[in-house]
Amino acid sequence: MHTSKSSAIEDILSKAGDEDGYEYEAPAARKPAPKAAKPAARNTQAWRAIEDMKETHRLGNKLKEVYEEE
Repeated sequence: MHTSKSSAIEDILSKAGDEDGYEYEAPAARKPAPKAAKPAARNTQAWRAIEDMKETHRLGNKLKEVYEEE
């Protein structure tokens, strides 16, 4: 004999209450994204030294112009 879809669904739902040994397992925790690398202090100091050297050169050129005018 052919059973209707609704009775098949009711049968499945009635069995869903039975304990089949299924236990919920939480998904594994995700690893945090890697943080952006910060420039090393040595690298920062090197850039500052370069900028200071450029500024000293600019100042030297300006002073040279001033002394040449006098």
